[in-house]
Amino acid sequence: MYSLRILLYSVIFLLSVFGNLLIIVVLVANKRMRTVTNSFLLSLAVSDLMMAVFCMPFTLIPNLLEDFIFGAAMCKTVAYFMGISVSISTFSLVAIAIERYSAICNPLKSRAWQTRSHAYKVIAATWVLSVGIMVPYPIFSTLVPFTKPNNITAHMCRPDWRISQIEQIWYVLLLFILFFIPGVVMIIAYGLISRELYRGIQFELEQKNDCG
Repeated sequence: MYSLRILLYSVIFLLSVFGNLLIIVVLVANKRMRTVTNSFLLSLAVSDLMMAVFCMPFTLIPNLLEDFIFGAAMCKTVAYFMGISVSISTFSLVAIAIERYSAICNPLKSRAWQTRSHAYKVIAATWVLSVGIMVPYPIFSTLVPFTKPNNITAHMCRPDWRISQIEQIWYVLLLFILFFIPGVVMIIAYGLISRELYRGIQFELEQKNDCG
């Protein structure tokens, strides 16, 4: 069982690292691909790479050893960067959805602000917001000792909120900021895009029928 878990984690880790590195290199090296959408994809690739580096090794090894052996400082760092990468990925997907909606549904109005410089400002804002939102993780994450069945003391890395009400408020806020609100925005954006594309297809079919 351990061998299968290690194999799966290793394959996913390698695919994630090399896949996202390839995307980053291609988008950075090829000037013709430096579009607004690709700018957001670049940010998404960087955040996914962070997730692979800071999540998979530091999740697999403690699970196998049943002990977080990397120390308190790394516990705080890993928790922080994992949170940041999830937040940036979510905000990047929302930004891509809004950008696609504007380009398809309001192409003329969106030309004024659909520039790379504006995209860079949005990306910078998502990173700053993500870094700020996830500050509680390095503050509260700590090594919590526990006793294994063989009476050996081990540690697990987890947030120690001390007050349960604070923990509940925090996770409810994260639920709204990272899941509920982004989900609603993306559903609406892609729903409107689908409607616009459907109208375009219907119009083309009507034109062909009229010409026929």
